[in-house]
Amino acid sequence: MDVVVAIDLSRTTVRRIHLNFLWALVYNLIGIPIAAGALIPCGVHLQPWMAAAAMSMSSVSVVMSSLLLKCYKKRDLSERNLAYGVKGQLQRLRAPKGYSPLTLAEDIV
Repeated sequence: MDVVVAIDLSRTTVRRIHLNFLWALVYNLIGIPIAAGALIPCGVHLQPWMAAAAMSMSSVSVVMSSLLLKCYKKRDLSERNLAYGVKGQLQRLRAPKGYSPLTLAEDIV
């Protein structure tokens, strides 16, 4: 079962990486035009110390988001009739006619 838990943890980690990337993308899409002065006609501008604080907050937010992986808990994957589906989600197997879910899971494992 340790292999199954390792696969689940790796998928959780990849999801966290994608979330961090999305957060950084949105943050930079908003922050770069403001820092470049595109919104000065509207009265919005950044002082250099504000830009430095914004950049450090971006890094801190990504690190804090990554630290949430420490809260990972093993899921109960002990049922024998569970398997990863085509898209990677943990799903119950549907037994074809003539099979019970337990015999089908024993055939796979």
